[in-house]
Amino acid sequence: AEFLNVKYLLTSRFNESFEDAVGYHKKWEGERYRIYEKMNALPRAFIVHRAVHFSDEESAAEYLKGKFDRLKSEVVLSGGGSSEGTTESHEGAETVRFLRYEPHEVLLRAHLETDGYLVMSDNHYPGWKAEVDGRPAELLRADMTFRALRLEKGTHRVRMNYDPASLKQGLWISFVTMGVLGTLCLMPRS
Repeated sequence: AEFLNVKYLLTSRFNESFEDAVGYHKKWEGERYRIYEKMNALPRAFIVHRAVHFSDEESAAEYLKGKFDRLKSEVVLSGGGSSEGTTESHEGAETVRFLRYEPHEVLLRAHLETDGYLVMSDNHYPGWKAEVDGRPAELLRADMTFRALRLEKGTHRVRMNYDPASLKQGLWISFVTMGVLGTLCLMPRS
């Protein structure tokens, strides 16, 4: 849950499993429910400096199996043109700030002390596109399901927008269909 930006957990008051759990703090208790705060939840977007590349998803899944803690410090990339291997880790003082977060558009400012990866705990899905400093950028599939971008050292304006071809095709087909139906309705009947 910490990789999905889940910071609060709602449980039944009778569920005692989080009462003494490490990393959870009870924030509220009512008649029927309790709310716990997860103290080490990752933010929705963060920077890492280590990448592990796999040419196929099966190898990436095997690497990740049962070892999710490593996702705090590295990103697992699969598919695409990358060959198997790693990019070395570097530590730095990075910041990621959301400028806008909407269902179809995300705008961020990221500052990196060294080259690295911006990882977002939002789902990677066909139709998402990315720009870095106004130029198209390759949006990577990270950790089997998330989005990531390779960024160079410096401060960058990052824009991700959802612009699927299927939506445009569906709109085009709908307009053509409405035009044909409109024409048929306006034709004189004999």
